[in-house]
Amino acid sequence: MTATPTRVLSAEVTLAREQRGPLQQFLARLLRYRPGIVSLGVLVFLYMLAFVVPHLLPYSPDSLDLTNMLSGPNWQHLLGTDENGRDVLARLLYGGQISLTVGIFAVLIADTVGVLLGAVAGYFGKISDTLIMRITDTMLAIPGFLLLLVILSLFSPSLGKIELAIGLTSWMTVSRLVRGEILRYKDAEFVQAAKAMGASDWRIIFRHLLPQTVSPVVVASSVLIGAAIILESALSYLGLGIQPPQASWGNMLTGAQNFVWTEPALAIYPGVLILITVSAFNYFGEGLRSAFNVTE
Repeated sequence: MTATPTRVLSAEVTLAREQRGPLQQFLARLLRYRPGIVSLGVLVFLYMLAFVVPHLLPYSPDSLDLTNMLSGPNWQHLLGTDENGRDVLARLLYGGQISLTVGIFAVLIADTVGVLLGAVAGYFGKISDTLIMRITDTMLAIPGFLLLLVILSLFSPSLGKIELAIGLTSWMTVSRLVRGEILRYKDAEFVQAAKAMGASDWRIIFRHLLPQTVSPVVVASSVLIGAAIILESALSYLGLGIQPPQASWGNMLTGAQNFVWTEPALAIYPGVLILITVSAFNYFGEGLRSAFNVTE
């Protein structure tokens, strides 16, 4: 009985897929999720806008022009000026630097704390596991935003303190993910072989176990970045984040709230940028999840 052309073609496609390297397979799965690829392009575009274009602008984000307040878009100010005569486009771009930087560095702090605590809890178990997981549960039970308000109200807000505060209140999800992956692999054959060869516990953790946690940590981090941007914007809106005259999307919303009916664009611009940025990180995270999921 001869194979049908459809079966032959299917077998050839399967063989071609199996001959790809891990990186090629990962990229192929990532490319299949189009919203994730579009979101990656949007994020690259936003970072280029925030960190490259401001150097080309003729206006500083803090330059006041009290004779030209609340002007609409024109050739001098493409998006108009705010209530103090400052160029809105310049402030949006410089504010983007703050928001995008806070998102990245806050999540790096959260990942560092979460990965270390999760690895210790999962590998050593017993008292360390119980203690770390109870701390994690306690942190999850406390509303994170309220905890941030308390922390930042006790200290004068600055960019570094905001990143540190957000990072130290956002590590719990990463910790649980890492602990679960460590528990899954710590009795695997490659770990037992490393122990038999005399490898230390920390070498086993960093050399053999933590690489197995990369995919869930990367996916979780992409979502946490969006959450960190929202937190920074909310804190700045309430006056506990980035302080004027330094621009951020959150404090631009604060300045625009008194003119929401007369000049709604002042609130729409930063609000839309926050929405686009957070949505892009979330969709890109979903694309990463699909790409790492080899069963799909």
